[in-house]
Amino acid sequence: MSLSLRDYQLTTNREVWRAYNEGVQSVLLQAPTGAGKTISGAHLIAMRREHAQERVLVLAHRREIVAQTVSKLIDAGIETGIIMAKHAPMEWADVQVASIDTLWARRKYQSFPEAHFLVVDEVHRAGSERHLAVIDHYKKQGAKILGLTATPIRNDGFGLGNIFDRMVRTPDMPWLIEHGYLVPVDYRVGIIPDVSGVKLTAGDYNKAQLEAVMDATVLIGDIVDNWTRYAADRKTMVFASGVAHSIHLMNQFKAAGVNAVHIDGDTDNEIRDRVFADINSGEIQVICNAMVYVEGTDIPCISCIVDAAPSKSIIKYLQSGGRGMRPFLGKANLQYHDHSGNVYRHGRLELPRDWELVKGKEQVEHLEEQRKKVERVQITCQKCGFMHNRPICPRCGVPPELKGMAKDFVPAFLVQMTQWEYDQAVKKKREKKSEPTQKEKQEFYSGMLFLARERGYSEGWAAHGFKDHFGTWPNGLRKQPWEPTYAVRQFDKHKRISWAKSKRNEKNQAQAQA
Repeated sequence: MSLSLRDYQLTTNREVWRAYNEGVQSVLLQAPTGAGKTISGAHLIAMRREHAQERVLVLAHRREIVAQTVSKLIDAGIETGIIMAKHAPMEWADVQVASIDTLWARRKYQSFPEAHFLVVDEVHRAGSERHLAVIDHYKKQGAKILGLTATPIRNDGFGLGNIFDRMVRTPDMPWLIEHGYLVPVDYRVGIIPDVSGVKLTAGDYNKAQLEAVMDATVLIGDIVDNWTRYAADRKTMVFASGVAHSIHLMNQFKAAGVNAVHIDGDTDNEIRDRVFADINSGEIQVICNAMVYVEGTDIPCISCIVDAAPSKSIIKYLQSGGRGMRPFLGKANLQYHDHSGNVYRHGRLELPRDWELVKGKEQVEHLEEQRKKVERVQITCQKCGFMHNRPICPRCGVPPELKGMAKDFVPAFLVQMTQWEYDQAVKKKREKKSEPTQKEKQEFYSGMLFLARERGYSEGWAAHGFKDHFGTWPNGLRKQPWEPTYAVRQFDKHKRISWAKSKRNEKNQAQAQA
């Protein structure tokens, strides 16, 4: 069986390959959760094997990710060894997929395997000592490095520019949703706990204190009651704030007659594998977990996410929320139950986020600026509890009382926050009114250069496109092509439609005159 890539994945992989041909040693591939970065990585591995005859090492931090990667490589017809506990070695295989923990533990009596191409999955975890040491080892050996992630930023807020020389991005979430590669999200909000008194540890809420707040009986009851009201027919993933919290939620679901299970980091591997099978078959409907399935979990049948784990980390938020956005037969959308306040902290999952390759914490600041620009403040009506961003409540007509924080939420049933009717008109008005930044101009010009090179056009074509859009020439901007954003592709689409209409009109006029 061969890998079947989508058009945008092929385009992105060509850009990665081009970077290596230009002498770049380390490339970061950013793809939103659900965009298929594992398949993209497997395809690049297959190409490196076929055209460069290279030995390949893939690093993953969880056994589920190891298993998924091996599965994709087997689909591509590549013999693959596994370096992980309870797996017999296949040292002759030119491609090895390794658990970082196992590889690191064995370094004392077994050298790292030879590799000319190192692939690091979920590379936002590369701030750990072991990740950095392994990457540095292969860099010194002259190996090409490929990093895969949906969120090119570390948990401490620092970027990955100290590891990678170039970043290549796939289309963003709005584009993927519009084209049917991800499903839209229906947000619902219930009682949001006040976590203002919870201390921060390593940049996120202290786990013990957070779990104590979230494990209150009223909150657990609210979660189950609202799930029963709105999502009783949906297969569901619940993100809890700790092990005890997850177990209590499972028990509450069971008391309501729902077949629910609990998973945490200490759950036996065989049980975790069986849960995967049972949720797909329908024997289990709800999985309560304590930070196990945040990354690298592909369960497309999940159509409801219950977020009961407040977090300062946008990585955790995007990674966990993205678990439910993959399409599945009969799945119209993802229902996202926010009992954590994370939607307020970080913005809707599908916001277009302008990821950058930086070394410091500039990315965090830029993301917050973007969120404030694109997403207006969400308001919870003090009378009826409806969540909106209008001048008056569209449900009861009452003007908002702007009090601000989570403690002001109405303790009632979840209320609809927004459908994927995400205010494009407001966004367009904002874009017209605000003066574009130098960064936005560069992004647009680079996207046009990418399209020009892809179609065999001159750089002048890209410059004229830039002038049509901004009214000025791209003076002072770098002639560096990269994957076009959604806005660039929409501009190009409208230009091509206008051109086709004008040609058709010219043809009709010529025929009429004849």
